Amino acid sequence: MAQAQNPIALDVQTMPPEVANAHPRILRLDGMRILVVEDNAINQQVAQELLESEGAVVALASDGQQGVKAVLEATPQFDVVLMDLQMPVMDGITAARALREHPHLAGLPIIAMTANVMATDREACLAAGMNDHVGKPFDITALVQTLVNQTRWTPRAKVVPNVAQGTVATMTGAESTLMQHAWPVEVNVTAALARMGGNVGLFQRSLRAFVRDAQSMTARVRELQASGLLSEARRELHAFKGLCATLGVQALSELAAKAEMQVEQVPVVADFAETFEKLCSENARFLPLLADIAQRLDPSTPAIQGQAAKIADEMRHLLAERLKALLSVLKDNDMVAMELHAGLQNDLVEVWGETADPLNLAMAELEFAAAAVECEVLIQRTNSN
Repeated sequence: MAQAQNPIALDVQTMPPEVANAHPRILRLDGMRILVVEDNAINQQVAQELLESEGAVVALASDGQQGVKAVLEATPQFDVVLMDLQMPVMDGITAARALREHPHLAGLPIIAMTANVMATDREACLAAGMNDHVGKPFDITALVQTLVNQTRWTPRAKVVPNVAQGTVATMTGAESTLMQHAWPVEVNVTAALARMGGNVGLFQRSLRAFVRDAQSMTARVRELQASGLLSEARRELHAFKGLCATLGVQALSELAAKAEMQVEQVPVVADFAETFEKLCSENARFLPLLADIAQRLDPSTPAIQGQAAKIADEMRHLLAERLKALLSVLKDNDMVAMELHAGLQNDLVEVWGETADPLNLAMAELEFAAAAVECEVLIQRTNSN
């Protein structure tokens, strides 16, 4: 299976994370049929785009009842179900139990997803017949690994162009720490982008959708709480908490978590009122900051596109230095070359795509002399750019 990449964004004085759409990559979930049962539209969008970017075929259901219906009617059957726990109409625990009542679905992996990660939540999921648990906010690397483990999926070595708009180039180095100087310190843009696989376009769209929804969130919660619909108010706060964490706004997420915990505790309703008013105030303060970040992340701007080319060039030169080390041992006919090449292979595909095929084929056939020639070709191409 392809090793997970860690996207890091550069150029922090005025530029947001760069896009790099030209490099090919391996689809780790190619062909996997996934049902995502989730009531929040932004979470649906994030999950669907992340999973589809890895080659999965994704269907959506907005509550547990719809999810059960979708599974029972599916032809062919889904390979796995990702099930949110807190949903209207039918929650995830009830839906999982309903599915397990059907003997032919006994082997269908059901994976819970929720912002709560307490031991009691995991135990409840397992007791309902679920197979595993992933947290929100989503971490694409952990999510993919869980899906592969639970389905025993064999990823296809299918290399495709990386066409997702606004994908961050993969880089290493101290430059990543400078991201802190480009954005408000209370919004962890780097962490949010990493959770979204480096997809700047997805992050930007999620931010804009969040800003639109968050403008009315506090009014919705206030109305629900005043009407005594406390479980619905709690669900609103729960969803808001998870979205804030996904988008790197930890302070808002923590306030929402506190309000979520207090909203149904009638004896301490005054505590909820205090927490909620602070949440309203902070939400109002953060919204223009988040809207500004979304605007600055626009991947269509010439400046960002120019930086993408710069980073792609830097990646090729970094890889060329590693190819020189491989070339040296190839000329000595040293079997250490096999280990060096294994460590390089994913990066070769990421940077050079099909251009690296002759080198990879020569290494697979232990043709070290031919591999050395191909190494030199790639190094020369880098130096000539």
